[in-house]
Amino acid sequence: MQDLGESALPRFSYGMLTATAWKGSVGSARLTLRFPDTTTLDQIVAYDPPNTTFDGQELTWRFTGREPVANPTLTFMRPSLWSDLLARRRAVQQNQNDANARAALGNLFRQLAALDSPRRDSYLSQAIAELETAVRLDPNQRSARQSLGALYESRAGPANGPRQTGYVRLAVAQWETLASTDAAARKQLAEDYFYLGLDEQTRGEYAAALAYFDKAAALTPNGAGPLFTPERAAAQRRVLNIAWAQRLLENEDYSSAADKARAALGDTFMTSFTPPSLYAAQTQVTMAPNTRTMVFRLVPFADRPDEVKNTVNGIAAGLSDVAAVSVTNDNSDIILTLNVPFATQTDLEDKLGVLAGAIPDRPEWALMREVMSPNLLTWDLAGGLIADATNYREEVDLARACAGVETQLQKIGQAVKPLENAAATDAEAQLKRALLKNAQSGWQRVLAQGRVSYRAGTSETTVDACGTRAIAYSAAPLRAEFVAVTVAAAAGLLGIAVLLVVWRTRYTGRQGNR
Repeated sequence: MQDLGESALPRFSYGMLTATAWKGSVGSARLTLRFPDTTTLDQIVAYDPPNTTFDGQELTWRFTGREPVANPTLTFMRPSLWSDLLARRRAVQQNQNDANARAALGNLFRQLAALDSPRRDSYLSQAIAELETAVRLDPNQRSARQSLGALYESRAGPANGPRQTGYVRLAVAQWETLASTDAAARKQLAEDYFYLGLDEQTRGEYAAALAYFDKAAALTPNGAGPLFTPERAAAQRRVLNIAWAQRLLENEDYSSAADKARAALGDTFMTSFTPPSLYAAQTQVTMAPNTRTMVFRLVPFADRPDEVKNTVNGIAAGLSDVAAVSVTNDNSDIILTLNVPFATQTDLEDKLGVLAGAIPDRPEWALMREVMSPNLLTWDLAGGLIADATNYREEVDLARACAGVETQLQKIGQAVKPLENAAATDAEAQLKRALLKNAQSGWQRVLAQGRVSYRAGTSETTVDACGTRAIAYSAAPLRAEFVAVTVAAAAGLLGIAVLLVVWRTRYTGRQGNR
């Protein structure tokens, strides 16, 4: 190899550092630097180019060209910094369980990790190891926790994101310990909570996201940093509630979905387009002498059984004076039975009026009110010498019960029409559309199920939903007393006839014997 001579060597000056001759051939070259025996690789912070080797005494670069593109460079620790590092290492070696010594060494490695050098990751790893050891030895080691939190924040990425969630969580563990007495830690913790909430929301973990948002707001209600501001927090909660409500609707959990939708869309929209709480799947009215029995099978709609049950129990509680009331459950269905005794037609009308007044004034309950408020109801039980005459007539008008339901459907139809062509990415429009469609389905079911069966004696008549019909029933069964007298008389006549036959037979026999 050709000796290129001292003139070709770059100039280095650091203690006893010396450079050997730069040797090379036409196609390659190398530069070797020899260090004093006291020098270690730890003293070298950086070197350029990075493709070098170090055997403990000599550091060598190899170049494919005759000369390097730029002069090779070395960056050493300042002698005072190197001395400090050696001293802190000795302190740790002398007492492995000294949390303060560990924290001091870790903070020095953190200082070195702040430099842009090839050894940055190595220094960072050593800093984290020493600082974690310090807080394990002494959980109240504030300096170590503060340094760890700052290191993890830097590793997580810029405050505006994107960030590495794992490092954010590691930083949070430090800030949570310091937050009660450290305003700066409290502010950073609130910012990190808000970021973790965003991350949970992105992954569809809405309950966890809300919990983080709440924790951030509890720490610093007025915001904390570039991510967590009051304006963004409010907007993010709205987006969260919209997405959460949509998922709950898909899972048919309307009650919870309505709560989230109300938080996002406001009370005005939600109260204007609510679905029915129930529909009557089966209604039966039975008229008998001095008794009218009405049975309603009520089916809660949109996952609201508790609401319906509470309402029905409330109705039943105030009616004991006018009817025998029974409330039973058949799975999720609620069966309300009202047995109304009456002495006269006026008595019946008065009691039905009390019952109708106890029913909620909402469209889904209108069918029950109409059953208790017929246009005309006559029940006449007249006694005669031979027979009891029963005359029953009821004019039923269920169309009135449907009017309020149809109004609801019309309002919903008008509201849903402009949303039919909303973009799939418009989350708010899609949620409104889903809510309206759900309400629409409920009111349509109220209409479809609104049939009522009327029974009297052996007669049964069904009035279709929204139908109008006059029901009439007449019967004149023989009175029991008349039947008993008739039977007794017939028995007497039969006995006389038998006696006559017997007498005649005997009489004829006697005549023949003469």
